[in-house]
Amino acid sequence: MTDGIEERIKRSISLNINDPERRGSLVRVGGEHGLVVVGDLHGEPDSLRTLRSKITGNCIWIFLGDYVDRGSGSIEILSMVVDMQLYMPESVILLRGNHEDWNMNLRYGFADEISRKGYKDLIPVILDWYESLPLFAVSEDLVAVHGGPPFPPVGTVKELEDITYLSKKGQSVVWSDPLDRFYQPRGGGTRAFSREEYQRFLEVTGCSYMVRGHQYNPEAGYKVSFDNCLTLFSARYGREWKRSFLYLDRRPLTENIEDKVITF
Repeated sequence: MTDGIEERIKRSISLNINDPERRGSLVRVGGEHGLVVVGDLHGEPDSLRTLRSKITGNCIWIFLGDYVDRGSGSIEILSMVVDMQLYMPESVILLRGNHEDWNMNLRYGFADEISRKGYKDLIPVILDWYESLPLFAVSEDLVAVHGGPPFPPVGTVKELEDITYLSKKGQSVVWSDPLDRFYQPRGGGTRAFSREEYQRFLEVTGCSYMVRGHQYNPEAGYKVSFDNCLTLFSARYGREWKRSFLYLDRRPLTENIEDKVITF
């Protein structure tokens, strides 16, 4: 699966950059088909294979980032999501998480995996791929992001589009968590976002709810904060943890969002 991976990653970069529905860090996604939203995968090919086996028919796929690190199959996961995008270029959106970052890879395993498996020549193209990934996806009444709303808050969509990954706002987008009963500070200047900040973000995007990753929920494999802020996590870290993803078979959402979460 990893044969020719450098060329395939380069083609993915081109698709990310030249998506006609993308403006800066935000990409818009059609809602004419079903929608699948996938949380953190963290180098677990078996989790993605199992998840994919549960979906049939035409769907838009949004991945919330954190493809690499922690698990032992990060190269394979990277190859798998790129292949999905190349096979369905109008139906797969790949967002950036806080682990699409070389400093994180040096600490949490992907850099070691690259060296161990003989892929050190891939490092420059992988870093270029990270830089090509958008931070936000909007599909009808849903906004998808890895962590949460930007801080300081923005007042227009254009400001969202202009956010860059390494800026203060960009780091809050990939690192923040909702201020709910599960919140634990992560250090390093990270912060929680409040219900009020969340509602303001929805107003700016014109959406009714947000789907995010970044944070595992030990009770169910997912969680709902502020009534309609859904957190997904699609990896299990090699344990028997519950994993989750969102599947919407029709749009717009008229049911409780929790009823559309699939755990496995």
